[in-house]
Amino acid sequence: MIKMIKATYGLVKADGSVEAMTPASGPFSVNPQREAELIALGVAVKVESPEGTNYEDMKMSDLRKLAAERGVDVKAAKGKPEVIAAIEAAEAQADAAEVEE
Repeated sequence: MIKMIKATYGLVKADGSVEAMTPASGPFSVNPQREAELIALGVAVKVESPEGTNYEDMKMSDLRKLAAERGVDVKAAKGKPEVIAAIEAAEAQADAAEVEE
């Protein structure tokens, strides 16, 4: 999982839309190679999952169950990174909504 510290990254969501990930955005996941590239470029840093949850260590079935519990639609997700990204995007939106209140 990474967090942007400079620039903007276009995160492709499960529904095909693109979300702008900026330094103001929460942590998110993409494939490990892309995360390493963004970190090497100095535009992102590695961070731990919110609340200490390590989604990478979870089974796909558990991730899908967690997504369903949180109301996150991951039916179109083709792989674990997309499911994780959808969960983290929902968490980031929830965090942003709490800050606005």
